[in-house]
Amino acid sequence: MTSRRSASRIARFHPGMGLLGLATMTITGTITGTITGATASAQTGTFLEENGLVAIQFESSPQIDDWTLSTITPGHTGDGYFRWDGPDLFFSPGASGILGFDFEIETAGEWILSVHNRHEDPDPTEQNDVWIRMDSDPWIKVFSNMAGSVGAWTWESRFDLAHNDQPQASYVLTPGTHRIEFSGRSFGFKMDRFHLYLPGAAGATDVSAPESTRRFGEAYCVAANNSSGQASVVSAIGHPSLAENDVTLRTEQLPNHVLGYYIVSRNEAYVTGAGGGSGNLCVGAGTGRYVGNVLSSGSAGAVDLAIDTGSIPQPNGAVAAVVGEVWRYQFWHRDTSGSGPTSNFSRGLRVTLE
Repeated sequence: MTSRRSASRIARFHPGMGLLGLATMTITGTITGTITGATASAQTGTFLEENGLVAIQFESSPQIDDWTLSTITPGHTGDGYFRWDGPDLFFSPGASGILGFDFEIETAGEWILSVHNRHEDPDPTEQNDVWIRMDSDPWIKVFSNMAGSVGAWTWESRFDLAHNDQPQASYVLTPGTHRIEFSGRSFGFKMDRFHLYLPGAAGATDVSAPESTRRFGEAYCVAANNSSGQASVVSAIGHPSLAENDVTLRTEQLPNHVLGYYIVSRNEAYVTGAGGGSGNLCVGAGTGRYVGNVLSSGSAGAVDLAIDTGSIPQPNGAVAAVVGEVWRYQFWHRDTSGSGPTSNFSRGLRVTLE
């Protein structure tokens, strides 16, 4: 819906930089209607910026409420698109169908938001919008109604701030992790993917741009500080889907130029001083070792290892992971202490494979 039919009115929206790297807004005027809370979906992991672009498929979020995953309309990307089959919620931002996506950027600036969307009603002001908010700030209506947009996929995505104030959707963001949410508004509105990008970014509105890489997994267990003065941490980069087989383990905050390898188990433990070293063992019975992949932390104090989810080392031989299984990983490495050479461990990481 365009502003002349909207029940929400926001007189002015000023993106800005706030505390903790979150977008802030200064709003004058009033918001009418009912603003309610609803359960939000959440994709697995955090999407990562690459060269000023974050590209996300909507089907990376679980279906929720009246969003329907469909492939009927041609021209979509990925595995399909979401269509809002719920009621018109012109007065109720955030009332139902909240799709949430976490993303992390390294570059501060004004990030443009473009949603690859479609609406079919012959009236270009119908079935053409969705509620969107950034970092728990107020919901803003985002719409498309340009000439030729009916029955065609378009990247047009404009804020409806007032009748004569409908700029391109964008947010001024600081480096760090942010969360963007979409909530159902107009029956029949279709969303395929969305891109957040800096002006001039390559592939900014290229429908063939690959979906951004994710960081996923859940940290657990207390790690002892190593000789760098901090505890090393593990994350998984790539995609949690077994079909993708795209998982890279990354350990950071290591001492420089130390050797080590990853260990893995389905089980957890907590053993201090394991192996006579200085760290805490956090993986339990049935521990496998990536002994064929001894890695050096180099001058960056970090290591990466692309793993094969179809061949995870175990005491009795490698096994293939199965959907829904949770694996625990740690990095075991050489270290030094006041009493001489020792070993240490990173924090543990739980990885659920889909």
